[in-house]
Amino acid sequence: GYGLSSQPADGKTVNAERTLEQMGEVVRWVRKDAKAVQVDLFGASFGSSLAVALGGTQSPIPRQWIGRIVLQAHVY
Repeated sequence: GYGLSSQPADGKTVNAERTLEQMGEVVRWVRKDAKAVQVDLFGASFGSSLAVALGGTQSPIPRQWIGRIVLQAHVY
């Protein structure tokens, strides 16, 4: 984490599935707060895999909500 973020009680709860769900919540918030139809994503390292997943067929949010996806140091 960064800044004043907390640590999970059990590090095993931090996984790709949970993180993808949380990033979907962030996209929902950005769309609502900015009144945006689509959200562009920039992903670096593990974030690049999350960005691809959010724009993919297994995304927890509608794919139409994602605009452009920019990847840097993609992990595959």
